[in-house]
Amino acid sequence: MIFKNYFKVGVIILLFAGIFKFPSHAQVIKDQIAWSKEYKTKTIAIDILGQDGENIYVLRRKNKLIPSKNPDYLIEQLDLNGKHIREVPLDFDGKRIVENVFMIKDEILVFTSEKKNKTQFLYAHRFNKKSMLVEPSGELMTSFEYSGGSFWNKGEFKVVYSKDEDKVLAYYKLPYSSREHEQFGLFVYDLDFNLLWKREIELPYEDKLFEVENFILDNKGAVHLLATLYKEKRKAQRRGEPNYNFLVITYKDEKSKPIETTVELDGLFLLEMAIGTRDGETLICAGFFSENKHFSIKGIYAIQIDISTGKIIKHQENNFSLDFITSVLSEKRAKKAKKKSKKGKNVEISNVNMRHLILHDDNSISIVGEKSQFVVHTHTSTDANGNMTTTTTYHYINSQILVASLNENMEMNWVKNIGQKQHVRNIKTYNSFLFHHNGHKFTFIFNDHTKNNHNLSMEYNDLATFTASPKRTQIVRADIDAAGTVKYQTISRNKKEKKMLSPELKIINGFDDQFIMYRFRGKRHQFGLYKVSRST
Repeated sequence: MIFKNYFKVGVIILLFAGIFKFPSHAQVIKDQIAWSKEYKTKTIAIDILGQDGENIYVLRRKNKLIPSKNPDYLIEQLDLNGKHIREVPLDFDGKRIVENVFMIKDEILVFTSEKKNKTQFLYAHRFNKKSMLVEPSGELMTSFEYSGGSFWNKGEFKVVYSKDEDKVLAYYKLPYSSREHEQFGLFVYDLDFNLLWKREIELPYEDKLFEVENFILDNKGAVHLLATLYKEKRKAQRRGEPNYNFLVITYKDEKSKPIETTVELDGLFLLEMAIGTRDGETLICAGFFSENKHFSIKGIYAIQIDISTGKIIKHQENNFSLDFITSVLSEKRAKKAKKKSKKGKNVEISNVNMRHLILHDDNSISIVGEKSQFVVHTHTSTDANGNMTTTTTYHYINSQILVASLNENMEMNWVKNIGQKQHVRNIKTYNSFLFHHNGHKFTFIFNDHTKNNHNLSMEYNDLATFTASPKRTQIVRADIDAAGTVKYQTISRNKKEKKMLSPELKIINGFDDQFIMYRFRGKRHQFGLYKVSRST
C-alpha cells in the first residue's frame, strides 16, 4: 500500500559539518505561528496535499494499525487560516484499497486497487473539492494477474507524477516466485488519463536478487528506474565485500531499447543513492560512500550519466574532513576517532540516511541527510509467582541533520551540521524535521528541548535531548544560506501547550511565503500558518 512507509523509521538525513553552535542573536519571545482553533478527531493527518487559493486539503488516516472494510482514509478541508471545516471518508464500499492520493494542478487524484478473480486492478478517481466526494467507479488504468503469487506476495502498484505535473506513471510489479525473473509494467498517462505509452518488462534477473529502490518520471515522459542487484545471495555483504551494485535503467517509450547503467566506483562501497534528471538529457546519481566496506560513511559521491547512451560522463568523490567527522560524534568517540586517525586508520560516520537530492538550475547539487537510529529493547522479568512478563521498547533516535553543497563540477563547497537532538520511545511522530528550500536557501524546523538556550553558544554534546515532553518542548527553525551560514531561532515555546509539532508531514507553501504547520496530541489537532522571513 502507498502508506506502508508511514511507520518506517528513517527520517531525513543532511550532511554534517564543522562544530555546531547556536548564535547569540537567535532568541524569540512570542509564538510566531498563527495557530487556528483546536478541534478533536480520531484520525491522524498523514499528508498535506496542497492548497488552491481557496482551501487547504489534508489526507488523514484512521488511528489504527489494522485496516478494515470501512474507509480508512479521509480528506480534510481547511480554510486558508488552517481552520478545520470538514473531513470526508474516501468510501469505496469496502471493495477497494487506497494506494495513493496527491494534488497536482489544483486537482486531487485518488488511486485505488481492487482484487477480482486472481486479478489486481488499478483505478484513478477524481475528487470533487466542492462536493467533497470522490468518483466511485474511476477509470481503469492497468491490471495484472497474481495467480503465481502467495498470500503475502500478490504484487504491488505504485503511482508517481512528473515534476512539471503533466504526466502520471502507474507501475506494477508481478508476484512471481523468488527464482523467476523480475517482471513489471510501466504505464504513462497524461492528466486526462490518455495512455501515452505502456511497456511490460521481464528482466534477466531473479526476483529475489533484484529490488526496485525508486523510479522517476521525467518531463519528457521517460521512466528512470533505480534498483539494487545482489550477487548470488540477498545480502549487502559477503566475505567482507559489498555484495550488490546499483543499476539505473531508462525506458523512453514502448519500443526503444532500454538503457542500462551499472553505477559503481572502484574501491568504494556505495551506500544509499538518489537519482534526478536535468532536462531529460543527463541523470544525476548521488549519495554516501564508505571505504570500510560497511554501513558507515566517509563522504559524498556524485555521478553524471548521459541518458541517451547510459555512459558515465563524470564522477566525483568528496571526503569528509576529520574535524567534520569528530564534530558529529560524542566526546568519547571523537577522542577515539582522532587516535585511530593518527595511526593511519580510516574514520567514518555511522547511522546516516539519505533524505533529499536537490538539483539546482545552475547545475549545482545539494544533499540532505540525517543521523538516525531505530533500536528495539526487549526485557523479560519474572514475579514471585513465576509469571513472566516481556516488555518491548522501541527507541527512535534522531540526531544531526546534514546538509552538503556541491558545485557544478560536483566538488564539495561546504558541508554543515544542524544540531537536532531527539530520543523518543515507542512513537516517532514528533521526531525528525520539516524541510523546505528556495533556491540555495534552506529551512529546517524541528522539535527541541527548552533547555537549549539559543542565546548561548553550545556544543552539540552539551545540548539537552528532546523526549516528547510537552512542557519541555520548543519549535526551532534553522536556516542555511548559499554560503553555508547557519542561523537559528526559536519560533514557538509554550509550556502550557500539550500538542507538539508533527514533522512527518511535508512542508508546502501556503501563500505569501507562509508555511502550513500541524501539531497534535491524542485526539486534539491544530493547524497553523508560519510567515517565513528569509532575511532572518
